[in-house]
Amino acid sequence: MKTADNMAWIQSLLNILRSDDFRKELQAIAGYDLSRTGEILYET
Repeated sequence: MKTADNMAWIQSLLNILRSDDFRKELQAIAGYDLSRTGEILYET
């Protein structure tokens, strides 16, 4: 759940997920669709 207490942590995680370096690491694992990596699909 997104709260004021964890917003900095969530933003840090999203920055990693959206980074070029992370994407390059994932691309090394064949067979996965990375087109939506770092996209928020649902929030509670």
